[in-house]
Amino acid sequence: MAERVLILGGGAWGLAVARLLYTAGHEVTVWEGMPESYRQLVTGRSVEGKLPGFRLPDEIGVTDNLRDALADDPAIVAVAIPAQHMAAVLRTVPGKLHNARAVVNLSKGVEVDSLRRMSEVIEEEAGVPAERIVTLSGPSHAEEVVRDMPTTVVAAGHSPELVGRVQEMFSTRSFRVYASDDLTGVELGGALKNIVAIAAGIADGLGLGDNTKGALITRGLAEITR
Repeated sequence: MAERVLILGGGAWGLAVARLLYTAGHEVTVWEGMPESYRQLVTGRSVEGKLPGFRLPDEIGVTDNLRDALADDPAIVAVAIPAQHMAAVLRTVPGKLHNARAVVNLSKGVEVDSLRRMSEVIEEEAGVPAERIVTLSGPSHAEEVVRDMPTTVVAAGHSPELVGRVQEMFSTRSFRVYASDDLTGVELGGALKNIVAIAAGIADGLGLGDNTKGALITRGLAEITR
């Protein structure tokens, strides 16, 4: 069943998910709050420096007016706002997203000052009950998703029915979604793995080999689990 979806954030990942949902048959609108990025999306259907060669399909709506976008009563609101800016944006959301059937968190990270996970930020700043929040996370570079390269992610939340609906909505031939009830683990894993990824890049820069990187990743996974 097609759904009306509003995506908050017109960055690379927000645009990639917008295209993904559009190709899956849903009615999609992207809200972009940065004036220059919004202008580029309206005039050229792309944003300079984000997803080179990508063009947002004309059927996907673009707006900079959050109140009007929410007035259309989207069934699903997907939040693709960078972790450290999410709280500030959500405090301005009119209506506090009460009418949305689900709020899907697309952002990875932990709020620096409070150490809140993104679902906690959504719950506390936008007043969304925890049962209506689902986090979508996994190894999913935006530039590969828009090229339909095979990708797997996981949808996690407290409501099995809602997680299943998000799993169904986001799944395509090239984008496979698994389901989990471990919301905390998925969100922490998505944030903490970046530390290991940066360390792996440093190891490459130092000219170290696969043995070193293998040890780093293996021990990093053990530390993340703990």
